[in-house]
Amino acid sequence: MKKISLGGYMKIMKNPSRFSTISACLVVLLLVLSPAIAQFREEMATLETMYESRARAVVNTVLRPYEYSLVVAVDIDKDETRLAKLQEEFEKDLLPGMPGGINSENPAIANQLHEMKSKVDIHLVLANKITKEKEETISSLLKMKLHLDEKNGDSLTIVRSELPSEKEEVSATKLPELSWKMWGMITATILLLLSGLFFYLSRKTNKSDKKEDEKKDKEENVKPDLEKQKTDANEATAENKDNDTLPELDPTEIMFEQKQQILSLASQYPEATIQALTEHFQKGHEHDVLYLCEAFGWELAKKIFAGFSPRIWGRMGHMLIAEQEKPDVNKMIKALEVCNKNILKKFLELGDVDSKNPFAFIWKLGSYDRSKLLANESAQNIALICAHGDSEQVGEIMESLDPITQEAVTVCISRLQSFNEQQTRAVNDSLIKKLKQLKENPEVKANGIEIVSDLLRALPAEKESAFFEKILLENPVDAEKVRRRILLYADIKYVPADIISEVSAMLDISVLVNALRKGNPETKEYILKALPPKKSYMIQRDLELDVSISDRQSALSQREIVKTITALLKAKNLELVELLKDSKYNKIVGSKPKMERPKAA
Repeated sequence: MKKISLGGYMKIMKNPSRFSTISACLVVLLLVLSPAIAQFREEMATLETMYESRARAVVNTVLRPYEYSLVVAVDIDKDETRLAKLQEEFEKDLLPGMPGGINSENPAIANQLHEMKSKVDIHLVLANKITKEKEETISSLLKMKLHLDEKNGDSLTIVRSELPSEKEEVSATKLPELSWKMWGMITATILLLLSGLFFYLSRKTNKSDKKEDEKKDKEENVKPDLEKQKTDANEATAENKDNDTLPELDPTEIMFEQKQQILSLASQYPEATIQALTEHFQKGHEHDVLYLCEAFGWELAKKIFAGFSPRIWGRMGHMLIAEQEKPDVNKMIKALEVCNKNILKKFLELGDVDSKNPFAFIWKLGSYDRSKLLANESAQNIALICAHGDSEQVGEIMESLDPITQEAVTVCISRLQSFNEQQTRAVNDSLIKKLKQLKENPEVKANGIEIVSDLLRALPAEKESAFFEKILLENPVDAEKVRRRILLYADIKYVPADIISEVSAMLDISVLVNALRKGNPETKEYILKALPPKKSYMIQRDLELDVSISDRQSALSQREIVKTITALLKAKNLELVELLKDSKYNKIVGSKPKMERPKAA
């Protein structure tokens, strides 16, 4: 830089326009450079805190915090273009909706900041009691962990000094043991307190006894007056002929009497009771039977009315779920009265003879067990069974038969005029024997499609698509049934766009990004189109970043999206079968390799 002489300085001062121009340039330079210098210092402080935290983490593995002191100084390249680029990246990261946040560290920005570092100076002050072996260990660990290189100007200075040592814990002084005099005073006070407590309780009991005696005396004095009042009231009611109203009974007493009557009839004539209540149920008075069971309690009602068919129990269970509130006592009393009258009516029709249905056990079976029992039975035997049942029971049996057997049974029923007891007993014995054989060798009916669907959801997320493609290769028909039972990730493109938009609002943006990094490209394009424009743009920006994730992470995110869509479809009463109508499965790109059948030799 050229030095200005005193004569030159005087010339400049004589020319005021030249002096003002030079001063303006100096002010502009100061204004331009001061923010950059401040920013450089801020970035240097950031690097110093990062290096200091890492250095302390290394030293803490060997020493305790009070055994050392640490100071870090960092110098960076003062390149304004790189600083401006770094500041721009940092401001982009702070935009609303971008992944990460203000408090999270961006690896790309941190890397750029480390690249601007020119040298690192670390000064470590150790206590005098630290051995040389530990000093060498700390020095090597710091150089290795912080990547210090003396060629680049990095330095590590270790100095020893006296540091404040750890404060010794002051042990609490033990209290002196109590003397025998003190123990004597403690026992004396305890005995005094107990005696006072006993005295207080005895006084209290004496007072209560006196009060009870006074009450008894008053009651004995008042009883004659009450008896006189009652006799006078009875005489007044007897004389009053206009008042014909009787006192109202308690509803619980009325319910108890009705339940006792029904219970006695059901225990003496169970078949007549079941027949009467079944007919009443079939006529549309379902709530009466429901309130009857509610009054008895479901556990007791199941034992008393065990002859009800499974259809009646199932219908009452459905009605019980639909009932939002507990029935009123008046409704239950009315239902008990109606059911009691129907049972009495059926008893009067049948008389004392309670004819038990020999084939009642058939209607207690489930539909699958009943169809297995009646399989390979002749039409004449089935017609004989139908003759012992009501219309609903006959309908249950006819539903389980094939059309040809139904026609044959209908013809046999129309020709059936009479049947003897021996024939009925023979058919009954053969069915009971057949039922015992079925119970000895039971068969469990399983829904294969449902089991496979549950198995797909139970598998690890990354193996679901490969397993389904294997099923599709071996049995395409069953695979399509499974596909219409549970939603697959590749079939999201058949879901309406408004549902996809709602689902995106329920999920975190990182789940969508991880799911779209791998998978079917058609599904990816469909989801991005269905999302709101801002969210779609943000996800596309995240997908452009070179971030590698595992197949498991992507598959878990895809499964989470599928589960959320399934729950939303169920809430909107949308059937998956309707959405996948006239559609075919597209394999997911990037899944496991295709498994082919072995060719025949």
